[in-house]
Amino acid sequence: MVDRADQSVGGAIFSTSYTIGGGLGTALSSLVVTGRQNAGASLLDSLKAAFGFTAAMAWFGTSHKAMIRLRADGSRLGSVHWIETCGYRQR
Repeated sequence: MVDRADQSVGGAIFSTSYTIGGGLGTALSSLVVTGRQNAGASLLDSLKAAFGFTAAMAWFGTSHKAMIRLRADGSRLGSVHWIETCGYRQR
């Protein structure tokens, strides 16, 4: 997905995204647990809600990546016009 000349920049962006995503995911999961416990839910119910939230975010991230990858391979999806408008264009 990245030209040979731009591989170092692509690797840096991937590493930064991975680090920020991990920290943001942990913070949001903690926020879900704390919010549920403050609302009177048990710790187990709060952890179940945080797991569901984390699973949904993982599914969203994976499907988003798959749509971008399919578009980069030249396949057509009916609803990927937003990828072109966001600037994800193959060189």
